[in-house]
Amino acid sequence: MVGDATKNPASSSSSSIRGGDQTSCSSAIRPRGSRVCAACSHQRRRCPPDCPLAPYFPACKRGEFLNAHRLFGIKNLTRSLASIEEEYRDDFMVSVIYEANARAADPAGGCQSTIKSLYDQLRCSLAELRIVNQQLAFHRSRHHEMQLAAAMADFGPPLQPARRYDGPIPGRVSIGPRDFSEAQSLVISRGFACTDSGAAVPFCSDGSLKSRSVKF
Repeated sequence: MVGDATKNPASSSSSSIRGGDQTSCSSAIRPRGSRVCAACSHQRRRCPPDCPLAPYFPACKRGEFLNAHRLFGIKNLTRSLASIEEEYRDDFMVSVIYEANARAADPAGGCQSTIKSLYDQLRCSLAELRIVNQQLAFHRSRHHEMQLAAAMADFGPPLQPARRYDGPIPGRVSIGPRDFSEAQSLVISRGFACTDSGAAVPFCSDGSLKSRSVKF
């Protein structure tokens, strides 16, 4: 497989489903002309120095070449490589090899089964994330309510609104107009003048009120 399997998830996945020869190579892409590539060995011909498939299918990658050959064919691979810019050829062959190995492991699903499995995992993770966010919001609300309750407990119970009291006032006697007139006459006969507020003020013999006020 092209690339380091420990760094590339696609390479790791494809290495687990790789068919054919499982012999590992020291380098995924080998220089041209070093050995006969798997493609030329399969065709029983000499590998030319400019073989386009030699860097991607060395002799130790015969299983991967057979998977790609069954799915795409040698002519399609060479024609596709020739039509792609050189800087993108390595990425193209990584995709080709991965898809060929996936099809060899799962002839019915191929890469689609892997993609569907990844989408299912993504949907499950998003659903779990939504549930966790809802639980976080609930517990944050509960924590806020507990903080408010603790603060109110420190300051005591809340004040109740004042109510109007219409009953009798202790220590005071309410009298009507008639009772007030009789009391005023009695006070005057005893040498006191009764004001409207009910206070008795003594007055002199000449009829003038004294400055000192006396409560009745």
